[in-house]
Amino acid sequence: MTCSTSWEDIREIVDHINKKYVIDPITKEKRVRYYGYGTSLGANLLGLYLCHSKKECPFDAATLLAPPYDIIQNYEQFYNGSFPYYSYIIG
Repeated sequence: MTCSTSWEDIREIVDHINKKYVIDPITKEKRVRYYGYGTSLGANLLGLYLCHSKKECPFDAATLLAPPYDIIQNYEQFYNGSFPYYSYIIG
């Protein structure tokens, strides 16, 4: 995931986990509780997912820890300031 607004990527992962581990394949009922947790940029993606999925969201609860409030400012600081090797490391 390289785009900070690609909430569709999160939906694909959430749906896969929900079908494989949360929903009973025989009864189609929920067999365990399902929680979402996002940190930093992951919190931003999870928040976007929650806003777009609304009532279709399978989570019982979700927590967003330290989401970036100003993506543009954080992007510039991240790539040009504190972490100049980030682009090199992730390719």
